[in-house]
Amino acid sequence: MCRNAGGPAVTEDFLAWGIETYPAERVCAVLGNHGNGIDEKGARGGSRARPHRPLGRMRKAFGHKGPYVPLLLEARQEDELACEYADGTVAQGAFSFFLAQTVCSFAAGKRPLTVSRLIAETAKQVEARYKQTPRLEGPKSRRSQRLV
Repeated sequence: MCRNAGGPAVTEDFLAWGIETYPAERVCAVLGNHGNGIDEKGARGGSRARPHRPLGRMRKAFGHKGPYVPLLLEARQEDELACEYADGTVAQGAFSFFLAQTVCSFAAGKRPLTVSRLIAETAKQVEARYKQTPRLEGPKSRRSQRLV
């Protein structure tokens, strides 16, 4: 069953799952100004932005050792805008919405899903509706890893 991907508990659960499932010396989570998930006071108001508390707890729990980015899932190309998808009365990032839909669809059907296929299937949905091209960057070994 799919849940609200914008909730802090879901983000915390997802990050914990990723860290436990794909152990690495270094882990990095990039949350880039999506919806209400980022405190931008540091950028706009001059004061320092407060760290996200659940992420701070996780950093301590998993012994954070520094930055490491195994994969980058990008919602759009550099020269494109990231579009919003209206789901009823709620607008969400189109890439995030269709990414979650793809994961849920494959999980429900118990079909295998690699990171590369996740992006390819998500891109089909996004590109059919918007001038937005999702992409995946990272080592081939990571892109071919099975998610579901």
